[in-house]
Amino acid sequence: MFDIYATQEGYAHHLIPVWEASGGTFYGHTQEFVRWLRSRGVVGAEQLPSRLSRPVLTAGIMDYRRAEKTRPPALAYMEHGCGQSYAGDRRMSTHPAYAGGDGRDGCSLILAPNTQAAARWSERYPSAAVHTIGASRVLNPPEDTGRSLLVVSFHWDGGTIPEMRSAWSHYRDSLGALALDVPLALHAHPRARSGIRAWAKGRNIEFIEDIEEVARRATVYAVDNSSTLWEMGRTRPVIALNAPWYRRDVAHGLRFWDRIPGPQVDDSGGLFLEAERLLSSGESEDAKRCREAVVRDVIPSLDGARTASTIVGEWSEDPHRGEQATE
Repeated sequence: MFDIYATQEGYAHHLIPVWEASGGTFYGHTQEFVRWLRSRGVVGAEQLPSRLSRPVLTAGIMDYRRAEKTRPPALAYMEHGCGQSYAGDRRMSTHPAYAGGDGRDGCSLILAPNTQAAARWSERYPSAAVHTIGASRVLNPPEDTGRSLLVVSFHWDGGTIPEMRSAWSHYRDSLGALALDVPLALHAHPRARSGIRAWAKGRNIEFIEDIEEVARRATVYAVDNSSTLWEMGRTRPVIALNAPWYRRDVAHGLRFWDRIPGPQVDDSGGLFLEAERLLSSGESEDAKRCREAVVRDVIPSLDGARTASTIVGEWSEDPHRGEQATE
C-alpha cells in the first residue's frame, strides 16, 4: 500500500485517477486543499502529517521535496503532463520541474508518460526503475450538443526562458473582437486563472473553470503551451498559439517544435482564420489522421492510472530491492 500527496489542482487531477484505482490516503498540503480534494470525491483526504509511514507518490517537484521532508519509507514520482522539457536551452536542461531534471536522487521509481520522457529520466537516474505508463488522466471527447465552441486557454506566465512564458498578452486585446465572430470561451492554467477570469468577466466572455468541462464542451481547443494540447487533441481539432518571443531556432522537443497535433498560428488573425475554418468545416481526414498519430506518439496509452496503481503498488511492497526496469 502507498499514499499520495499533492498541493495543486494540476497535480491532483492526474493523481486522483491513480488513487481511485489503488486506495491509500490522499494527502493535501493545507486544509483548504483537503476540502477541495474531498469535493472531487477523494474520500478520507487528510492534511500532510510531519511523518509519513508508507511509501508516497507525488507528481510535482515541490510536492516531492515536501514529501521528502516527512521521511517516508520510499518516494515515487509521476509526471503530471506529457513529458515536456526545455533541454534546448542549457539554463533549463536539468531544471527539476521537467523530464530528466535534477532533484530526484532519493527516488527509486519514476513514471513517465511516454518513451521520450522515460529515456530522459533513465539517463539522469540510471539506478531508478523507470516505467512508461501513458496518460493517468483521460479527458472525454466533446458531447454532441449541436453547438460549436472555441475554447482558448493560456498557461501561467513563469519560467526563465521565452518558451515558458504565456502567450496571453499577445492575444488578449483581440479576444473581444474574436468573441463577436465565433462562439468563444476562455480557460487558463490554475496559476493564471484569477486574472484571466476577471478579464473575461469584464468583457462578458465566458470563462470555464475546469478542464473536464472544457473537454465536454469544446469543439475546437487552442492553447499556447500545455500538455492539454495533446490531451484535448486526442478527441478534437486543436490549435497551437505561438508568441513572438518563442524562439524558432531553439528546439526543446514536443511543443517547441515537434509533434504538434494541429495547426500553429502566430497572431490573432491566424487564430481567427483557423478557428473559423475548423468550426465551420471541421478538419480533413488527412489532418485528423495526422493529429491522432501525433497524439498516440505522445500519449501511447490511456490506461495510465491503472498501470501506475499496479506498478507503484508492487514497488511499495519492496521499494529498495534495487532492480532497474525501463519500459
